[in-house]
Formats: sequence, structure tokens, C-alpha cells
Amino acid sequence: MSTTQPSIPEITLEGTPTVYLDYDQCERFALSGTDPYYGGAGTELVVAASTLLRSKGGDGYDQTHKDLLEPLGSATLVLVRGETHGPGWFGIVRAIKGR
Repeated sequence: MSTTQPSIPEITLEGTPTVYLDYDQCERFALSGTDPYYGGAGTELVVAASTLLRSKGGDGYDQTHKDLLEPLGSATLVLVRGETHGPGWFGIVRAIKGR
């Protein structure tokens, strides 16, 4: 008997956009690694775009981040800190459509 796996509805992103997570966000999402709070290269975070937007304290994200994240709504994002990313910067390597 063969079973068919449902396809995962991915969102196509142009390139690998990056987002910044501040110290408080990294603590909230319990990121760790070789860097005490930002996580080292290869640190991964899976989070809904809407959750990421709400998690930013103070005045929230700047307009550039809002323009990237708001249209993604409840999409699940896979963020990875690459070798070349500075502290707090993560690439969005995958976006999965929300329900």
C-alpha cells in the first residue's frame, strides 16, 4: 500500500531575505549556540511571520521589515543564521503558507 504525502504549500521568496532579531527576541525564542544569545552560524528558528512581528519590542520593526513580514501573515518561516550574518541577522530560507 502506498501513501501519498500531502504537498507543503511553500511561498516563493526572492533571494534569501534577512531579518533582525534583537537580544530580547533571541531570549524569548531561546536561541543558543556558540553566541550566548544570538546563536552561532547554523542556529535555526521556526516561527510564524505574525509572531515574529509581534515579538519585537519598543516601536516594533522598521518599515523594511514590516514590508517583508506583514504580507506573509501566518506563514511559518524557517530562519537560519549563516556564516556571513552579523549578530542578530537571520536568513529566511523557507516560508510555508499558513492555513
